Amino acid sequence: MKSLLKRYLVVTVSLFTLTQLVNSVSISGGWRQFLLASLILSLIIYLVKPILNLIILPINLLTLNMASWILTFVCIYLWTFLVRDVNIGPWQFEGAVIGPIKLASFDLVSWQVVILVSVILTFLIKLYSWIVK
Repeated sequence: MKSLLKRYLVVTVSLFTLTQLVNSVSISGGWRQFLLASLILSLIIYLVKPILNLIILPINLLTLNMASWILTFVCIYLWTFLVRDVNIGPWQFEGAVIGPIKLASFDLVSWQVVILVSVILTFLIKLYSWIVK
């Protein structure tokens, strides 16, 4: 029970961080809907994704696990389909200057934002899981 609560907490904090980093990801309906969306995402990540990993195991072996990011993309898309309060729209990056490095501005359409969200969310979940351990 303690492990499940830790996993849920990690996904909730990761999701909150994600909504602060990427402005085009929004969960409407207040904190109650946010916690429900986080619960559904936790169930998808910790129950559905391992089952889908077993199904695509031969493809993962052939591609040296490169197909796993497609599975993460599918899980995020499934989450947005199941939870109507989650909206992922187009995103415009205004650009940034980090010391001598200057990043140009660019626009991403919705499917590109879903890929970006899946990468960032995976990183955040792994980071916060490492911190909690």
